[in-house]
Amino acid sequence: MKASLTMLRSQIVRPILTGNIAYFSGMEKPTFLPQEATEAQRREIINFSYAAGEAQGAIIPDDAKAAYNRYIAGEITLQQAVDAAMSIYQKQPAHS
Repeated sequence: MKASLTMLRSQIVRPILTGNIAYFSGMEKPTFLPQEATEAQRREIINFSYAAGEAQGAIIPDDAKAAYNRYIAGEITLQQAVDAAMSIYQKQPAHS
């Protein structure tokens, strides 16, 4: 079952990162909460998240930034961007 879950995750994440996705069939764009309705609001949310993560020593890979940029542009939801970013972090080799 784990292999099928991994395959499903890659089938979802790869299209999100590359922009080749019709995630919201029947909808042109995802629906956002009022506090994330504009691109400026979404950018502020991500900038705050970057600052909080970096203050704790996090390094944000370019692939994760690409997913967050798609959220800022309004192409995907924040949850989709987070899911894509987390799958990227899971692929990073562990440091000994």
